[in-house]
Amino acid sequence: MTAGGPVFPQHLLRMTSGRFRRWRRMWAKSGVLRPWALILARSPGARTYAGGGGVSYTQGQSPEPRTREYFYYVDHQGQLFLDDSRMKNFTTCFKDPQFLVMFFSRLTPNRSGRYEASFPFLSLCGRERNFLRCEDRPVVFTHLLAAGPALQRLSYCGGGEALAVPFEPARLLPLATNGRLYHPAPERAGGVGLVRSALAFELSACFEYAPGAPELPSHMAPGAPALLLLSLLSLPGLSPRAAGCPAACRCYSATVECGALRLRVVPPGIPPGTQTLFLQDNSIARLEPGILAPLASLRHLYLHNNSLHALESGAFRAQSRLLELALTGNRLRGLRVGAFAGLAQLRVLYLAGNQLVQLLDFTFLHLQRLQELHLQENSIELLEDQALAGLSSLALLDLSRNQLGTISREALQPLASLQVLRLTENPWRCDCALHWLGAWIKEGGQRLLSSRDKKILCAEPPRLALQSLLEVSGSSLICIPPSVHVEPLEVTANLGEDLRVACQASGYPQPLVTWRKVARPREGAPRAEAQPEVGWRGPGGLGASDTGSGMLFLTNITLAHAGKYECEASNAGGAARVPFQLLVNVSRQQHLAPAPPPAGGPVSHEPLPEAGSMAFRALGLATQTAIAAAIALLALTALLLATMICRRRRRRKKAPGPPGEGALFVNDYSDGPCTFAQLEELRDERGHEMLVIDRSKPLFAEGPAEAAEAPGVAQGLPLQPPSAYEIHC
Repeated sequence: MTAGGPVFPQHLLRMTSGRFRRWRRMWAKSGVLRPWALILARSPGARTYAGGGGVSYTQGQSPEPRTREYFYYVDHQGQLFLDDSRMKNFTTCFKDPQFLVMFFSRLTPNRSGRYEASFPFLSLCGRERNFLRCEDRPVVFTHLLAAGPALQRLSYCGGGEALAVPFEPARLLPLATNGRLYHPAPERAGGVGLVRSALAFELSACFEYAPGAPELPSHMAPGAPALLLLSLLSLPGLSPRAAGCPAACRCYSATVECGALRLRVVPPGIPPGTQTLFLQDNSIARLEPGILAPLASLRHLYLHNNSLHALESGAFRAQSRLLELALTGNRLRGLRVGAFAGLAQLRVLYLAGNQLVQLLDFTFLHLQRLQELHLQENSIELLEDQALAGLSSLALLDLSRNQLGTISREALQPLASLQVLRLTENPWRCDCALHWLGAWIKEGGQRLLSSRDKKILCAEPPRLALQSLLEVSGSSLICIPPSVHVEPLEVTANLGEDLRVACQASGYPQPLVTWRKVARPREGAPRAEAQPEVGWRGPGGLGASDTGSGMLFLTNITLAHAGKYECEASNAGGAARVPFQLLVNVSRQQHLAPAPPPAGGPVSHEPLPEAGSMAFRALGLATQTAIAAAIALLALTALLLATMICRRRRRRKKAPGPPGEGALFVNDYSDGPCTFAQLEELRDERGHEMLVIDRSKPLFAEGPAEAAEAPGVAQGLPLQPPSAYEIHC
């Protein structure tokens, strides 16, 4: 170990082989180990792989008693993997700092006599041999640490301060043959380490350029040791002013970084040879057609944390070499069939954190080599039976933290290579439809689920809420077959009318209700061969109801609408159907000729409803009953009011009033007819109006001879005093 090398804790150096194995299990539970590699490590001798150089080995093999052998790989970014990992990326590499420190601090050249050509480095831990091969160098410097005002250190392989060496800018070595930058490393690890391309780009900001050669870096900026960098001419990607790089982006080697630049579209001018493209943390809402067509060499595309709301069919058709596609944290609500066409080599697909509601059949049909599919943290409620068809190589499927209530056996049947399944944190409906899942996990599916993933909790029915599916007995997972009611069963409609027919269904789980028109049997074919026309659309409107509404709605009825329909309700417990017959009246409605309008102006006429009008018959039974009840209630209310009014009038007539008030004074005899000419209007002391008959006035006008007769005598009869008739107003 050279001066300035890492200081490793002594208690970890004394760790035994058994303790190392326990640590391995601990890292696996925390998700550090690759899931399928963990299974192999726990089962020595289970499967054999061809490692580096075509050498066959088995993870955890024991060539000698009490000796284990494991095989690792480090890439040019300094990420450590199990060598047999099918997909090597950031999500599958080792990330635990303690393990990385222990592994790389013990790294030495392989002189064990085993696998020396294919795995040139070895990390020993007790009686465990950890063989390592690398893409370039076993030590890859990843970060520049500031240890003091005048001292900086280079950290390597994710070990932080524990794996670091003093930074010596004067000893940086750019290599013209591959365009990479190197720095001295501990002698035990080969003496030379690779500087990760991202770190090399950061260092390029300190480069200065010779006069007259703006693209030729010559030395470091003031404050750093003088350093001739003439050979960096072979690294045009390290210069911030390199040609062929989009504005504000950073380009180095075959990588373009355009993350967190508030971009709304994919920037133009990306070099065609780009293999890794970072477009994360922007505001890209749409991938314009053909925008990615020139980038046929892409291997890794990162579009996470943008605003993508849809993917056009064939959006990635030109990316036939793409291995990894990150679409996490966008606004995707659905995936069209063909959205991933052309991605024949894709290994990892991230779709977590979107707004997906359902996955349609054959959505991933073109991804035969996909190994990881991340769909967690969406709102997926429905997974159709053929949604995962074509994923024969899929090893990891994450459906956790969605809104799934059930999942069918057919949906998982295409996943012949599945090794890890995550279904936790969904509102599972524990009924007969999930009986197969519980039995499958208990029989053989446990190997796909970790201890945490086995906690599949029921949300429905209430009696099973918060219970684990694995702990619920099969007899408790029940369903109630659907029951269907349609009223009326036959309707006659006129041409041009609209029709609504309700279909009520009950059962558990809630049945799915659909309407279908039954096609007429072919001529000469038996009646039983009549097939339903699913989703039939007539010339006047939609013939099939929207899913689950239970309502058949036909607009502008024509002869094509006539026929037999079926309301079908289905759930996991079975299906039920009820027929409905629609007859169309071809005769037009006849209306009486309206009377001519009066001379005062035009009058609008509204046609009166005919007997048996469809406006009432097309309503549902509940609606008809409610209307009839309302009419009956109004009639009863009117009858009660009329009865009360009559009773009050009778009481007023029968009730005697006080003397002198409200009494009607009449003569006790009839003195013949009188005219209005004999009535005089007077008022009593209380202001009541009275009409008084003045008998002194003649009934009819008399001649002068009669007027000369003596007053007070009329044909020998004395004059009667005036009679008062009181009239209340």
